[in-house]
Amino acid sequence: LSTGEKKCSPITDSGRFVADAAKAIAEARSAGRRPVIVGGTGLYFKALLEGLSPIPPIDAAVRRHWRAEAENRGAAELHRELMARDAEMNGDLFAVSTGWNATHVFAGC
Repeated sequence: LSTGEKKCSPITDSGRFVADAAKAIAEARSAGRRPVIVGGTGLYFKALLEGLSPIPPIDAAVRRHWRAEAENRGAAELHRELMARDAEMNGDLFAVSTGWNATHVFAGC
């Protein structure tokens, strides 16, 4: 962001990106520069342009727990547990990333 690159930590999320990008865009515009946004994912651009749904903060202990579960149990097992808890969610998850998505659903990430 800003005038160069921003190295993201593994826990950077779209909400943090939007806040950082909005600040950098405002700074560029106030300095008479045209902001150019490159890189990232479609989700990040959509969040920047359209906003995000309000989601309450997630307790750090809950995040740590489900990330550890994902590491220890693997994607397939977490996906099976999610389907047992909420089968309707099945249609909303992509097969290639179900473990990560399931972890975020459990943790509310």
